[in-house]
Amino acid sequence: MNDSNISLLTPRDDTTDQKTPRYESPRKIPLSIPDKLTDDWLESLPLLSIREDGEEFVGEVLHSLVEKVEQEEPYEEFRNLCQLKPTDDCTASNLTDNKIKNRYRNVLPYDVNRVKLKGSKNDYINASYINIDIEDTQLRYIACQGPLPNTVDDFWLMCWQEEVSVVAMLTLDVESRRVKCHRYWPDSPIETLDICDGEYEVNLKSSQSLNDIDIRYINITHCPSGKIKHIIHLNYTTWPDHGTPQSAIPILQFLRLLHLLHTGGPIVVHCSAGIGRSGSLMTIDIALLYMEHMLPFNIFEIVKYLRQQKYGMIQTKDQYLFCYTACMQVLLSVAG
Repeated sequence: MNDSNISLLTPRDDTTDQKTPRYESPRKIPLSIPDKLTDDWLESLPLLSIREDGEEFVGEVLHSLVEKVEQEEPYEEFRNLCQLKPTDDCTASNLTDNKIKNRYRNVLPYDVNRVKLKGSKNDYINASYINIDIEDTQLRYIACQGPLPNTVDDFWLMCWQEEVSVVAMLTLDVESRRVKCHRYWPDSPIETLDICDGEYEVNLKSSQSLNDIDIRYINITHCPSGKIKHIIHLNYTTWPDHGTPQSAIPILQFLRLLHLLHTGGPIVVHCSAGIGRSGSLMTIDIALLYMEHMLPFNIFEIVKYLRQQKYGMIQTKDQYLFCYTACMQVLLSVAG
């Protein structure tokens, strides 16, 4: 497959204080959203938006991906990815005061694109800006670890600061009797989570559960001003750690829902470490945007770029192959 458009994957500096227009997802489609979401409605959504003249493109891309998988090229590609070295320093994450904020000692944000908390005594959080430019559009993410008990305040402060509207959580709080992520949200509407010494309150407005997704509607209130921000928390519940879902279709539906509900700000994506399932989801999402622009893409180059922004993105060869599977399944859904 022609790889000429990979040069469009360019890092961006999001650490400036310049005012920029409110970010809107390029994968959002004009579609009305019901007050109560259902699995039937989710299953009715188009997984991919391709122009009517895209039949030949779909066939060519699908053939190329199938051929690569049949020749077992993804396994060699993943081996090559594992040889990549870190591309930047992680000085901030290794400071004494910050080490206790890292869930895993070997999964750290690069200094160059780490999220910095403003107005805080300590600006550190284990989170990284991940931005992708494709033609005249941009996908913006924040990849982070699952919060620890001592980083819950930092997480919500980051969401407020970055004007986040959607959080994609890809882990359960406990998996195989091991804590993977602290339960950082209120369990019921009658509970209030006070953060930052009472400067902010986090409330669960309502919630609902689908087959593979728990949906939480959360409000963050800045108590001194009374200003409220609304966040939709989407928890994908059936993706095993270090493994892959049985089918890619629910993940593709999850991504469609994610962009439909997005109203601004970078999309926060986290699992436990913030690199395995998170890296896989972002890789698939980026590939989908290439398809929607009817542009050639290369999964190896996408993951390579992600690893330049956050070391270790996609942890296993099965997760890497799953990205191919998801791309093939979405193309098959379009091809009919």
